[in-house]
Amino acid sequence: MKKKYVKIDGIHCEHCIDTITNELLKNEKIEKVSIKNNIAHISYDGNLSNREIIKAVKKVEYFTKEEYISDNLKKIDNRIHNP
Repeated sequence: MKKKYVKIDGIHCEHCIDTITNELLKNEKIEKVSIKNNIAHISYDGNLSNREIIKAVKKVEYFTKEEYISDNLKKIDNRIHNP
């Protein structure tokens, strides 16, 4: 199983996390989503494009972008702490 890490802006509470998680899980390629510190940890099979993730996040009125997505959690953490 592959992983992607996605920084998502606009998360304020547990309801936000549930809304984003449920939307991402509508994609049949995504097996599991957990969100910690505004970073979604997405486990998936097959080919999951960043565009699919961005579209799902924006559909439920949160924000992410290409630069916020990586297969390496440390790269995302560095971008958050060192913009």
